[in-house]
Amino acid sequence: MKRLVLPSRRALLLCASLTLATVALAAPSKPAASAPAATKPVKLTPENFKSPKLRGWVNGIPDTGQFLPDSVVLLRVGDRVTRTSDYVSAYFRSYPEYRPAPDSAGRVTFLKTLRNRDVLGQVALALNLPIGFEERLALREERQRALTTTVYQRLVADSVTVTEDEVRDFYNAYQFKLKLRHILVGDRNAAEMVRRELVSGRTTWAAAVRRFSIASDAANNGEIGWISPDKMDPNVIYQVYRIRPGETSQPIQDGQGWHIVQAIERQPNLVPPYVIAAKQIRIMITTHRQSERSEALMTMLRLKHGVQYDTTAAQLASEQFVQTTSTKQGAFSATLEINAKVPEFAPADTGRLIARWENGGRFSINDLVHAFSDIPPLVRPALTRKEAVMAFVESIALEPFIAAHGEALGLAKDSLVTVPLARKLEELMVNRMYADSISSRIYVSRAEREAYYEKNKPQFFTFPSVDYATFWRPTKAGMDSLVAILKSGTDPRAILAADSAAGLISGSIKHLRSDETSTDHKIVFEEMRPGDVQTRGPDKQGDYIIYRLIGYDGGRQLSYAESEPIIAESLQNMREDQALQDLVARLSSRFRIEMHPELLGQIKLVDPTID
Repeated sequence: MKRLVLPSRRALLLCASLTLATVALAAPSKPAASAPAATKPVKLTPENFKSPKLRGWVNGIPDTGQFLPDSVVLLRVGDRVTRTSDYVSAYFRSYPEYRPAPDSAGRVTFLKTLRNRDVLGQVALALNLPIGFEERLALREERQRALTTTVYQRLVADSVTVTEDEVRDFYNAYQFKLKLRHILVGDRNAAEMVRRELVSGRTTWAAAVRRFSIASDAANNGEIGWISPDKMDPNVIYQVYRIRPGETSQPIQDGQGWHIVQAIERQPNLVPPYVIAAKQIRIMITTHRQSERSEALMTMLRLKHGVQYDTTAAQLASEQFVQTTSTKQGAFSATLEINAKVPEFAPADTGRLIARWENGGRFSINDLVHAFSDIPPLVRPALTRKEAVMAFVESIALEPFIAAHGEALGLAKDSLVTVPLARKLEELMVNRMYADSISSRIYVSRAEREAYYEKNKPQFFTFPSVDYATFWRPTKAGMDSLVAILKSGTDPRAILAADSAAGLISGSIKHLRSDETSTDHKIVFEEMRPGDVQTRGPDKQGDYIIYRLIGYDGGRQLSYAESEPIIAESLQNMREDQALQDLVARLSSRFRIEMHPELLGQIKLVDPTID
């Protein structure tokens, strides 16, 4: 069924262009009547554009106040009004897959989408159609999510303030870079124990490194070397830059584990001007304090509801998980690789409990696997440490308690709860009206599907594809040698197998369809035939890349049986789209509609959550 919910996705910043006025210059030796020479337009940059009105830059465009205020009315449908801020928020809330481009045409299209949404929403709410079990469950889940978000916003985010003096103090600390050493351990309890031993003088730093550190630099007494703020993880800077030479930090957590850091000495450091560094320092302090308050809130709820963990089960689970994303450095570029693997556990282990809480609440390894699988691979957390597993379980187990805590504090009446809940109810009502009025009344017969197939037969063809090998070599001599071997007819797979046996990763075999995006696309589809060998390079690192086209598949005609599901869905969608347009046109006559597409070009279309 075609959904009527406003699609949601992040988009590119608004693209616009500004040019400088041309300047006429008359050469002294030329008559006054000669044509003036025009200078070439100069690209505006922070270096060549200065203005007392400058508020910032929007995708390379200076913001001097030319954008529409948030309160300007862009759309009115009956009593419902959409202002500039509403338009921007709705745009970045919409699904990325369906969001129009941020250009002038896309902005108008989105304004029309909002108009249709308001028309259908008001009619659906007026009909007050009954909702079923699934809709009530969706509302309950939306309410719980909204309450959880509101608790965090009101009790954590809104409660943090950072003064100018605090920012200045940190900026002064940035004037130095630190020589550091650390001890890395697996969990917080061990880190706190090691720190107590060091601070009390019961052990020396060298002895603690030998006994406890699991870091690869333990043999070097845990020395990290000289570090400046710009080379540090922002989550770590706040705690490290508060210690002076000879002092030992509180346990600091990152992706590797828990660190105890000691400053050995410091020396002057070059830093950017205060006006540039202040914003990042303020964000860093704010983020750290929010993290502390969030942890305090979770600790309170954990104790209140008796959440207990089996660290042995959490450790067992973490050992089966792998890093979800990694960066692979190729000869010419870096590639983000996503590992979508979901671990498998022995039947005897799936029932092991990682956590339990009051009233029989429990969370097993099997629950962990299902919850992990439900998350899109790109945004899955890395659960390779037991602390990460327990934090993930806690985020799921405590959500109902966080929502109940918000309810007890009276946050159910907060606009952060009521607005999304009303939006969700309207969405469900529109979907019900759509199902009753459109999708349930449209049927595509077999004869219509067959006729569509015969009329559009050339469209039902598999995409052409290629199989090819890529290799890289660090020298021209190595490239020339490999090219000669490939041209002699040696199978690329045999070369890769031999390299792998020698402990080398020198390339890979790839499959690419003509409809897929790749930097290799033009080379393998337009410039090569099966058996051809081509080279590129050297790149900035002096490396060469070699291509060998193994095979080409030109595609084939799909039968009707193979095409029928696609045809049925396409015809259904086309007819539903037309029926929806007709329905909106009829319903629109019930409302007084006011639209201002001429103002859309003046909108500062930047995601309000990151502006």
